[in-house]
Amino acid sequence: MAENPGSVPGPQPGTLDDIPGQPEENVPSLRPEDAGIVIALGTLLGNVVGIVVNHAFLVSLIGMLPMVFLAVRYTRKRGVPLSRAFPLTPVPRALLVTSMLVYLSVKVIEVDIMVAIDLLSGGSLSGWGEMFPSAGTGLSLPQALIATAVVAPVVEELVFRGFCYECFTGWNTGWSAVFPSLIFACFHHPLGIPSAFLAGMLLSILRRQSSLLATMLVHAVCNGFLTVAALLLAASSPYTLLLLLIVVHLLVLTVLVINRRYIKELWLEFRSLLKQFFARPQFGVRMRLLLKHWSYKVILLLIALTFAAMLVTPYLIRHLEL
Repeated sequence: MAENPGSVPGPQPGTLDDIPGQPEENVPSLRPEDAGIVIALGTLLGNVVGIVVNHAFLVSLIGMLPMVFLAVRYTRKRGVPLSRAFPLTPVPRALLVTSMLVYLSVKVIEVDIMVAIDLLSGGSLSGWGEMFPSAGTGLSLPQALIATAVVAPVVEELVFRGFCYECFTGWNTGWSAVFPSLIFACFHHPLGIPSAFLAGMLLSILRRQSSLLATMLVHAVCNGFLTVAALLLAASSPYTLLLLLIVVHLLVLTVLVINRRYIKELWLEFRSLLKQFFARPQFGVRMRLLLKHWSYKVILLLIALTFAAMLVTPYLIRHLEL
């Protein structure tokens, strides 16, 4: 249908552009649909790469690269400076060290909780988790370190705390932090979903305080530490294991006490971001409009299939064993 002469194009009702707080059309900016397109297409292309390459280490190196290339492409397409979507400014050393120590301490507490739940369930939790492959499955230690402590932190921070974070800044900071963290978590190992969401939130707060360089370094150091620690603990004798656990937990307690003020600030910021994200009526309106876009339908389908596999896989394994 031809437009009336002199008509001015504008946002159409019932679309993502119709939501209050969306950037003005003449201002270069990334939009929520851009994040959906990049994640949906990037994930599908990454799966194709995994099928074609069929090599665990190579897939860990290049599997997420399509998502990065798409993120850069859409950033340029929208006329947004790369430095705005992917800020890599210098990081204050004190903030970097504090963030690393607090992040690692939180990870240790998360592991303690998971171990406690597993003990209470008689090992059912760990048994269920072993049915699904983890990120380092089938890799040697050097390969696992490259994949988890170099490639994954760089790629995931560029996509989720860089590009996707910027896509939602037109709504509010809560959406920039919470929504990409939710999607980020859903692409992790089933047992790691809660941990990944909390990590995404902490890294989003750090991104707001500093830059992507800080989130990459913290992510990389913590992943590397956890990878090496898991190997050392698995190879330790019972006495050495007990000694290591005592030392680690004493260090965690020290970090928490020394940085209690910073941790309180993180908690307050975490609550504020969740409050912004779930604020009504914007939350319901925005979620409904997101799900009208094809990319978010694809993402929802992928997440639904993942959770379906989590439920069906144990049943199939038991059935096949019988």
